[in-house]
Amino acid sequence: MDTDSKAALRELNEANFARFDANVKQRFAEENARIEQRFAEQSTRMEQRFAEQNTRIEQRFTEQQARMEQRFAEMDVKLASLKSELIKWMFLFFMGSSFANYMHR
Repeated sequence: MDTDSKAALRELNEANFARFDANVKQRFAEENARIEQRFAEQSTRMEQRFAEQNTRIEQRFTEQQARMEQRFAEMDVKLASLKSELIKWMFLFFMGSSFANYMHR
């Protein structure tokens, strides 16, 4: 092979490699864009699921808090009733003891 043929072959190889390199870069860029799009879509779905789960959790906490408030209110009523009953019996015991002390003198 003479030098002109080698130079022409080298230029042809370099041109083919440049096209191949550009083609490979383009394919990598396209694949990269596809992957980025899939990650973005997956991220959006995950954010939506987390938001839905947060809403469910908040609703359950709100319901539980309402039930607890209701039960505390019921306990307050029961304690008030018990307190009045206890005061009544304490008064009766006090009066009975006082009367017994008065009669004993």
